[in-house]
Amino acid sequence: MKYLHVARLTCFALLLTAGGAAYPDLPSEATMRKASASVVRIQARECDGGKQRTASGFVWRDNRHVVTALHVVSGCARLSIFSEHSGNTIKASIERTLKSADLVLLKLDRAAQPPLQPAKKKPGLHADLVALGYELGAPTMSSKNLTVSFGKHKLSDMLPDNVRREIKAVGAPSLELNILRLQGHLVPGLSGAPLINSAGKVVAVGDGGLEYGAVSISWALPVSHIDALLQSSETATAATINTSGLFAAELDAQATDQINCGNMTFTKIRRATYGDLSRTADDPHGLALFQQIAQLHQIDVRNLAFDIYSNLDTGATVSIPADMQVERDPFSDDCIVTAFDNRFVLVVRGSRPANILRSVNQFQADMGARTDHTYMGDRPAVQLRCPDPTLRRPGGESRCLQRHACKRACAGIYDGQRQCLRDPDRAR
Repeated sequence: MKYLHVARLTCFALLLTAGGAAYPDLPSEATMRKASASVVRIQARECDGGKQRTASGFVWRDNRHVVTALHVVSGCARLSIFSEHSGNTIKASIERTLKSADLVLLKLDRAAQPPLQPAKKKPGLHADLVALGYELGAPTMSSKNLTVSFGKHKLSDMLPDNVRREIKAVGAPSLELNILRLQGHLVPGLSGAPLINSAGKVVAVGDGGLEYGAVSISWALPVSHIDALLQSSETATAATINTSGLFAAELDAQATDQINCGNMTFTKIRRATYGDLSRTADDPHGLALFQQIAQLHQIDVRNLAFDIYSNLDTGATVSIPADMQVERDPFSDDCIVTAFDNRFVLVVRGSRPANILRSVNQFQADMGARTDHTYMGDRPAVQLRCPDPTLRRPGGESRCLQRHACKRACAGIYDGQRQCLRDPDRAR
């Protein structure tokens, strides 16, 4: 009897986020409504490469000026703002720029709404903030809850080496830039958005422009930088930033398809090449394994593209081979993607568990029962190897091997309740 063995790479992604976060110092609904009247959608057209961009901004100093991020409008011939509050679209032009801080002051052809006001003091550690703006090119405004996080406040201190080198080559923004570190996901499209405190005062400007692969590197610019912008004598030409590779991923982001995996919704925000993803891979060993499997099947990774899906509330992100259909497992609600003639299978589960460790263990057990290939879990100390669930023993059980970091291993039995049980009589 002859057997045909087909190698297949099965990957599992468990995306966990802590639930129940409280934001006790957020602005009231009345404060939000008042502040939102001065927030506008930035519309930049005839940009480099014939593209158009959409982001956020806010009225500042008087009702004829708007502040936003410079990378939003850099290299674009036609600018305008849309006020959702008044329903008016107003032409705009660049009046001042501050390249080192990625800021620009736009002058409007006619008056808009009253300007927002700056906060009198800096936000403290763990302070609650709200970003108001137009995420992913949405036609209507939304808000995003953020928290000031701990860490150094210089831009260069939070960037990977390769990103730092590219910024240095372009010359903007300044690597010495003082920034506000954030806990939370600054969704693409919120560049230039005001971050307000509980009183509705502006404490920072959303930037977070650098987004490589599936990794988002986000920050905000303290409102004090706007004072420097108002004193700047830089011209629009001198401040033009080459956005290719630095901000393009964010600027092109649009909310398109959505998938539900587990109890989380993921929105397709853009497409990235394999090279984009490899620059900021947080799992280099897994990436190397993927390359080896691809080479085994004569797949050129340089030609691969991936659709990036993100949970807009938490920033949890997963990359899926481009244009592949995502199916929903009717029993577990996991998302399943099959690609490359069934040689690559990706299983995705999103969860907001009360007990993260229990959820991880449950996921490992579930995935171990699903496939006969090794699963490298969220905790590298644990691996599961189980046979194909269709290959059953007479009693309907399937055998599995559980190996621990302490290198004690034992044979076990999959008990049908998604648990791998130790069997002392078969201990090794």
